[in-house]
Amino acid sequence: QGRVALRAAVFHEDMDLVARDRAAAYFADPDEGAQLLLCSEIGSEGRNFQFAHHLVMFDLPFDPELLEQRIGRLDRIGQRETVHLHVPYLAGSAGEVLMRWYRDGLRSFESICPAAPAVHAALADRLREILADPQQLPALLDEARGRTDRINAELEAGRDRLLELHSHQPLVGERLVEALDTAEREHSVEPFLADFWDAFGLEHEPGPGRSVVLREGAHMLSEHFPGLLPGGMTVTFRRDDALDHEDRHFLTWEHPMTRGCLDLLTSGPLGVAALTVCQHPGFRTGSVLYEALFVVEAPVPAALGLRRFLPPTVIRLLLDGQGEDQTDRLAHQELRGLCLSGNKKLADTVIRSQQSRINALQQRAEELAGGRAAGIVEQARQAAKEELDGEYRRLQALADLNPNIRKDELAAAAEQRSVVLAAFDLVRLRFDALRLIVMR
Repeated sequence: QGRVALRAAVFHEDMDLVARDRAAAYFADPDEGAQLLLCSEIGSEGRNFQFAHHLVMFDLPFDPELLEQRIGRLDRIGQRETVHLHVPYLAGSAGEVLMRWYRDGLRSFESICPAAPAVHAALADRLREILADPQQLPALLDEARGRTDRINAELEAGRDRLLELHSHQPLVGERLVEALDTAEREHSVEPFLADFWDAFGLEHEPGPGRSVVLREGAHMLSEHFPGLLPGGMTVTFRRDDALDHEDRHFLTWEHPMTRGCLDLLTSGPLGVAALTVCQHPGFRTGSVLYEALFVVEAPVPAALGLRRFLPPTVIRLLLDGQGEDQTDRLAHQELRGLCLSGNKKLADTVIRSQQSRINALQQRAEELAGGRAAGIVEQARQAAKEELDGEYRRLQALADLNPNIRKDELAAAAEQRSVVLAAFDLVRLRFDALRLIVMR
């Protein structure tokens, strides 16, 4: 027999978690990674290797669910190839018995076998006896095939096909997928987090492949950064990259790090007030602009469901030095400049000199924001009234036809409608942030 050189790694329970992570990452590297990963049974638990499509099983488990679990490490979301199973065995040995049991009796190598656990439970004792005496195997395989076919047929017949047809609405599904794809493209989390890392002082640099390596920076605004692991971490913004490398955190808008950053912005002191010096061709040197953010919100329990009609809504206002509304004329991105957070002496001087004007502009901003908030609340109230009235009418019409609809259900629906509509009276306008902009 010839010998070949292969890059190989091992993965077993005697290794600590870090060593197993390194071995899995080495195997997942498509360029310079391991070509072969030797695993103990722990390789069938939890870790996913959908980037590989050859599975060699030198032994077969006695439990069919464990076999399915092994195959499932490769045959899962992200697998782009046909998974090939290789089962070496010695003729006439217990290994051959198990191979034929799974191949010919349960047919577990070809596809998922829902009947396998039930068939195994019924015939496990006979299978143990035949492992020592393979002569009786053909009869056992015949019985296993019969039981498997019968149980699989019963399970198939128990499917509610009418429910499946009603559950699958291709047009609705296509619109939903398209909307999700559009939202992901137009509102990518990557530029938001990259800007946030820079502003916070977090160090980040390109890592292996399409990943990003994060570490604590020497000039962070605080010692703790939400979601950052001690010693740093490797992240990615690509779903396929995260599927291929389990050691990389997949950052989305729902990831704890992203949500923590949003919480810092919306509920913490970070970004509440700023003084910026910038240039714009439409304004003379020394001109002052006042930018304010207000939030329309209702301090009511989330279980009430008011947010589906009126989520926290931001109102942005931009006023010039005379109090004229310039919001629609200039976007926030057009007024980027030098923030004076590092020059507190100069910032204090500017603020003191403009104090009376700032107070007047703040009062004017509150008046304008109040008017806009009233329109937003009224529109949401009408939407809620129409939807809740429609729900109540549908339930009432159903009660006329179905005696199982109880009167207390109708009363509860009416009470829910009244409570939600009354909650709109609790909506408030919260002053959230301000920025004073001085033109140079």
